[in-house]
Amino acid sequence: MAERTTTLNQLVLNSIEQYGDRTCFQYKRNRRFEAISYRQFFELVLRLVRFFQDKGVAHGERVAILASNSLEWMVSYVAGLLAGGIVVPLPVALAPNLLRFILRDAGVRLLVLQRASELTSMATCAVSIA
Repeated sequence: MAERTTTLNQLVLNSIEQYGDRTCFQYKRNRRFEAISYRQFFELVLRLVRFFQDKGVAHGERVAILASNSLEWMVSYVAGLLAGGIVVPLPVALAPNLLRFILRDAGVRLLVLQRASELTSMATCAVSIA
């Protein structure tokens, strides 16, 4: 009899094992939909898990994601969970003062941004969090 899945992490890992090369997601890239398999998705997730761990994300640490719905958002979310973190999803349209409050209040260890161009505006926010 199969073991009962009790956590989201177990569900993700079981799905990858069970469905491997099947399509996990379809995402839009350059006005076309592309498919990514469970195995490909997991490879992306594992790379980000290692990055998160290298940056100090451990059990119970907060990882915030400031991005719109995308493949990268899902990879970040699952990687945060598998790294042992607690994921704090944030809407992209937050005012800087509200974002600063949420990041400080939640005790966020790492912030994932949708675009590198957001780094400049986040730098001001990060300075006032420290």
